[in-house]
Amino acid sequence: MNLKKNTKSYFLKSNDLFVNNDILYIDKRGFREREFKWDLPIKYWIDPKANLNTNLIEKTLKDISKKTCITWEKMETIINNTTGLNIRNSGLCASFVGRLSRDMPQEITFTQSCLNSGRIQHEFSHALGLVHENRRPDNEKYITINFTNVEEKDFKKLKSFKNDELELFNISYDYGSLMHHSSTIYSKNNLSTILTNDPNYQNTIGQDNKLKFNDIKKLNLIYCNNVCKKKPLKCKNGGYMDPKNCKKCRCPPHYGGKTCKMVKKMKKKCKNIVKKATASKKTFEINGKINCYYYITSSSNYKIKLIIQNSNLPQKENNGVCIQGKALEVLYRKDPSVVGAMFCGINKNVTILSESNKVSINYVGNSDKNFVKISFQKVKK
Repeated sequence: MNLKKNTKSYFLKSNDLFVNNDILYIDKRGFREREFKWDLPIKYWIDPKANLNTNLIEKTLKDISKKTCITWEKMETIINNTTGLNIRNSGLCASFVGRLSRDMPQEITFTQSCLNSGRIQHEFSHALGLVHENRRPDNEKYITINFTNVEEKDFKKLKSFKNDELELFNISYDYGSLMHHSSTIYSKNNLSTILTNDPNYQNTIGQDNKLKFNDIKKLNLIYCNNVCKKKPLKCKNGGYMDPKNCKKCRCPPHYGGKTCKMVKKMKKKCKNIVKKATASKKTFEINGKINCYYYITSSSNYKIKLIIQNSNLPQKENNGVCIQGKALEVLYRKDPSVVGAMFCGINKNVTILSESNKVSINYVGNSDKNFVKISFQKVKK
């Protein structure tokens, strides 16, 4: 994809100028035809007087490089009169979206309270061009904004973009994106401001620990799409060609193999991981301190009805979010590359209806007392 010729860019095209303690929008009409994609390597400078955790920032940048073709160049002095990122300590944790200028630097700012790996990844992803997932043009299909709980001054910060303002790369809306706001963002009364239209996903939004599969996929499609040109592979299940090794695909968490067609390889403790749904209800239970994936399929003209009959799962994080890879994930949407619905703690009689004839489950227990009991059967579409 040639972003320079594509008038519909993944990057922000807005006439707004405001700060929301996360992302700075400063984008007037004069920027509309500008290419927001950075040239590599991206120069950066960390203010030595800022008392920031330089090692953590640099480790985070190395992690981004390991998963993409994006490279960085550390500068020993402040960047002036050329493009780059000056990283400072400020009263805000914030970044601009994409590159603003071909010949001037811009800032990413942090405070001590937000200087953690997840937030560093979040702000640098803004700088690389990613916007908040919940502001996608198609967000009304997936979430409802409860503006009665939002301060009026913050309304526009939750406004969705138009179709001609963002390139979505045929990637589905992802509740579990690191770039998705939490359920109480901009709340004036500590009540929910973002409600998921599918209530099973309410505890999934607000993941703040790391970039998820589709976040990294977007960065690779923006910056690395021309790396693997010869003999392109047909990656399955939402996978994409690995810019670090063009002979294989980069696969979403629930799948593996060269082209992402295979189920995950499991340890011996994980038994009977592939199950067939029939018209008769079947039940199984997963117990203890293990990490296993399970796969349920039915005939192509059927969906799968799944019920979490009972569970005692690891608890939510302090922010009220159930983190992927730390509890129970049920992936029942058509796109298997997105984060599934996350479940923590005690759940009873939760009904789930798949969008296709496939469901995959990741159970992670951290105690011998953890368990989940699930029933499933096929139902007509």
